[in-house]
Amino acid sequence: MLHSAVVLLGDRDDLEIYHTPGHSPDSISLRVGSLLFVGDLFFAPNPGMAGAYGWSQQDLLDSIQKILWILENKKIILCCSGHGKPIDAQMARKTREVMYSDAASLQGLEEVTPQWAKRTAAYAQDLIIELERNFTIIAGRLAYIGHILNELEEQTEAEELESLLDSKVLDDLFADFYRFAMELKAGKKLDWEFVHKAGQTVGRLDRLLERKKLVSVIDQSLLNRMSRLLSDYSVTYRGFRPPYYVSYVDVNGLIGEVLEQVRHKPYDEEAILKTESQEDYLKALKARIAHVNLFEDVELSFQPDSDAPFARMDRERFSDALIDILERFAGAGLKKLKIATALNDDWVLVRIAGEGPASCHPLSQANRFFERNLALCGGLLQIILEADDPSVEIELYAFGEEETSWN
Repeated sequence: MLHSAVVLLGDRDDLEIYHTPGHSPDSISLRVGSLLFVGDLFFAPNPGMAGAYGWSQQDLLDSIQKILWILENKKIILCCSGHGKPIDAQMARKTREVMYSDAASLQGLEEVTPQWAKRTAAYAQDLIIELERNFTIIAGRLAYIGHILNELEEQTEAEELESLLDSKVLDDLFADFYRFAMELKAGKKLDWEFVHKAGQTVGRLDRLLERKKLVSVIDQSLLNRMSRLLSDYSVTYRGFRPPYYVSYVDVNGLIGEVLEQVRHKPYDEEAILKTESQEDYLKALKARIAHVNLFEDVELSFQPDSDAPFARMDRERFSDALIDILERFAGAGLKKLKIATALNDDWVLVRIAGEGPASCHPLSQANRFFERNLALCGGLLQIILEADDPSVEIELYAFGEEETSWN
């Protein structure tokens, strides 16, 4: 049912008012002659809107159908949204059809409240700090590889690599975000605005990340972490919970795989010299230059508890988080790292400990980030500082063999 009211404008046209809730309960659309004004209805299924206070999925679906009827039956030529340029009626109809499909698919939404905005704003600030750190690592790696290639008189390859990431664009993006963060801290911006600002920044960073081209020179684990960081915020920004793929995992076996991965050398120096083509040679050479072995001078040891059963976790997320933690411990200058597992009642404990002095805990500046990251893996994180030997403990819910045999 389409409810409307008419306001007489004189001899020429009438103003027709339609109730089109969804974005908010009191949303309306206006028709004047062949023009249709739809307010923010175009944006109701979009990031930051779905699940907001007053937003209604069923009302939105109904209103999209109403707008489609108006476009078909009221001789509309142009459709004007609350944001952006007017579009013709044919394009508006196609947009509405896509919107209906998108809106109908929205499931598992978080309730977007002021508390959600405050919590997400805190998450956004931690996230951008992590993204800046990782983008800086990638930019530095590319600059180093480019420098070596120039020294080897491979200027074309060097220029191609250096073009994969525009450092000035990156610097401007992060500087703009931090200015916005200062305005939030000063009370000049709202949490909602900050959440949207972070969403815009993440979208631009995602477009800058040339994954397919970077994979030959940047560690796959780092690229996986970057992609997950960008994706998780995009999902959260839309009002959803990030995906969590639960499985029952042999913790000891998984840690063994991770240690093999961080020790792996992705090149063979003899094979570089035996390549049959210039293209293969340059590819192998770039992989050799790009490899940075953070654990070259680090003694890594693992003490598995044979009684530790399977644990409930997101395997991929946990692997990436564990590699990240180990790299930060090694980067802090700790020369001995020990991983141990233990069974404590219904929990499998994974302890990562470093030996040697450290000016501060390797995770002290990213405590909240890792707590959230490990929670998405299915674990609880505790940071421990004993004298000069920093460590962390991760607790994972344990499942015995009799509980996992049917999965």
